[in-house]
Amino acid sequence: MQNNQNFSQKLENLLIQKLGIEDGHLNLQAHLQRDLGMSEIEIADLVSFIETELKVNIDDKSAIASLNTLEDLVHLIEENSHEF
Repeated sequence: MQNNQNFSQKLENLLIQKLGIEDGHLNLQAHLQRDLGMSEIEIADLVSFIETELKVNIDDKSAIASLNTLEDLVHLIEENSHEF
């Protein structure tokens, strides 16, 4: 369980850092494009950054195109992590 919490905390910290969230509070319901103003390329870059930092490999690259919210992204990373 501790590994899961550590992994989740690392993921949250990376998202806060990469997205420049100043108050340190992630709104997992935030829409990547509409609320955060991210392009498809920026989303792909974010996923690649997280894969590298957390040593996660997302096999289904088409799943990246279907990401809508931060919560979708978190679930995708968790599903492809060996920590869970």
